[in-house]
Amino acid sequence: HLFPSLFFSDFEQYFSELEPVATKKTTTISLDNQELDFVPGKRGTSLLRINNYCYARNNKSQNSTYWVCRTRAQHRPCNSRVVTTLKNNGLYRVVITNPVHLHEPNKSGAYRSVGQVRRMPKLVAPKPVLEEIFTFTFDSD
Repeated sequence: HLFPSLFFSDFEQYFSELEPVATKKTTTISLDNQELDFVPGKRGTSLLRINNYCYARNNKSQNSTYWVCRTRAQHRPCNSRVVTTLKNNGLYRVVITNPVHLHEPNKSGAYRSVGQVRRMPKLVAPKPVLEEIFTFTFDSD
């Protein structure tokens, strides 16, 4: 394990030292005893957020979950992948493959922390108003 003491907050420093993905062979980062940060996705699923990059769940086995970067850059999918494995102590082992993304991290705030989710009010269509029309005829007697 090359980076046993590397925490998510240290990613920015690590990423700044890496070469662009086109000139670098596959790199793997392995982190132990980590907590996971999830944000709500647009389709009602939870996305894994690491260093402001969002990963969508791709597959799941007994204790491991496989994640893929959900961003496309110039019509190409990003190759960054994550495997999270639940350990007996309740924390996770996180393995990141291809940690250098093809795009910038999401800094626009489009993804909020789960505790910051803002609920939109339900829009209710107005009830139609029914009008009764009466016709009167008067006799001129």
